[in-house]
Amino acid sequence: MYTKPMVNLKRILIESDTTETFRVRVMAHLGVSLYCPECGTIEDMLDLNAAADVAGASAREILTCVETGELHAPEMPGGHLFICRASLEAAINADQRLRPITMTLEENL
Repeated sequence: MYTKPMVNLKRILIESDTTETFRVRVMAHLGVSLYCPECGTIEDMLDLNAAADVAGASAREILTCVETGELHAPEMPGGHLFICRASLEAAINADQRLRPITMTLEENL
């Protein structure tokens, strides 16, 4: 006697999400070029401490300028701040709080 084997079909749906992580290492004397949303172009960006050194100001003063909108600072997903060099140069020329150190910006970078 012949019996049909029982066929048990199961469908399995596997979904996965992927994320990309970019790690950018910035030395204090080097900058990185990133898109600045406020300028609308790719600009040189400085680390917070490098921007403070260039401006002759404290990191706290730089952060105050970022909060008031004087400086452009796109925040990376990890929370790292980059300061737009173009906005920093404009703020140095317009703001009395930011006093550049004696060397030029190119020498400092």
